[in-house]
Formats: sequence, structure tokens, C-alpha cells
Amino acid sequence: MTSSTKRFEPGHFSVLPKGYGFEAFDPKYPHEAFDPFTKSTKRDLAMGLGVSYARADR
Repeated sequence: MTSSTKRFEPGHFSVLPKGYGFEAFDPKYPHEAFDPFTKSTKRDLAMGLGVSYARADR
């Protein structure tokens, strides 16, 4: 973490220093890009292992 990075827990926020703003974080998981990402990752792994995608996807 950098010196400007803070750790937060659910329901707990510290007072921000003067001049700082807050931007909410909402990851919305699972994201709609999750399935294409996992499929691409499996294909890359299968290629690296020298097996077919169909075999690696079992």
C-alpha cells in the first residue's frame, strides 16, 4: 500500500483530511466479463500444457 492508501472495513470510515474526497467502490461481482475471461484463461492454460481446450475444460 502507498502512503495515500487506507484500509477500510465494512461500516467503518475515518474522517478524511481536508481537501480529500471520497469515491465509492462498487465492484458488482460477478461482472458480465467473468465468463469470457475464464474461457480465455482456460484456453491459454490448455495451450501452455499442450492439451486441447475441450480436455482442459472438463
